[in-house]
Amino acid sequence: MRNVRISAVTSKIALFTVITLFSTVLLSACGGWHPGRAEQVRHQELFALEKEARRKISQEGPSWPPIEKVLLAYSGFLKEFPDNAWAHYRLGVFCHDYSLWDLAEPHLKLAIDADPSMDLAHDRLGLLYAHTGRDIEAIEEFKKASELRPDEPIYHYHLAGNYAMTRHKVEAEYGWSQPEIFERSLFEYNRASELRPDDFRYAWESASHYRGAKYFGVDPRPDDELKAWERCLGLAADDSQRAIVVVHMAKVHLFQKRDKEKARSLLKRALSLDEYNPTAKYMLEKYR
Repeated sequence: MRNVRISAVTSKIALFTVITLFSTVLLSACGGWHPGRAEQVRHQELFALEKEARRKISQEGPSWPPIEKVLLAYSGFLKEFPDNAWAHYRLGVFCHDYSLWDLAEPHLKLAIDADPSMDLAHDRLGLLYAHTGRDIEAIEEFKKASELRPDEPIYHYHLAGNYAMTRHKVEAEYGWSQPEIFERSLFEYNRASELRPDDFRYAWESASHYRGAKYFGVDPRPDDELKAWERCLGLAADDSQRAIVVVHMAKVHLFQKRDKEKARSLLKRALSLDEYNPTAKYMLEKYR
């Protein structure tokens, strides 16, 4: 019975894909629509409907009826307003969020066709490509998003992560050496952190990137790494998070600087911040 239900949902998704895309292409060929008040009002109504569907799904779990309701509403809207980039984008995001990837991709592309400068659509399409293993295509979309809006940190963050995580594909595609990929990734992480200097996540990723240096054939840089962790320490939200950062600083002193006493001092500091930190306890016991 479960397989039958999944098959039925899949068939419905395929049908909506064909209907929506056919209607969009047909109406675009006939001249499209010039945005006006009616379009804005309808778009706001769609937004409210989608918000309610998301609320219901979050409370009751994923189910077809609220998803179907949103798909039908967007399908009707796009029949009237086929060149509305935001509607294509919102529908693409909705479908991506609920794993309707075959439907998400064409609508994100249609959003970009309608408005090539929509950085959000390029970034979301990049995430979709990354989720489906199309790593180089993902990188190209993240690059485009960051070029369109260079002051948005999340685009640099996505680009950095994909450079690092798919480094062998990146080397084959762009001809960059592994150390060069490391530097490009670090640059993008640092750029994200510079653009949002109060965000712990970006600072954390910049510091963490140093830990993988050996996989890129790059020598350790303990002083640079310690500076990065110090920055994280200043942004940590609570003592538990501070303890985790201090443990990483201890590891740098122990394994890279070969300074056991300094490392032990930092591990004790970590336990003073969070007495239950298991890594600090283990390392103090092991490295007496």
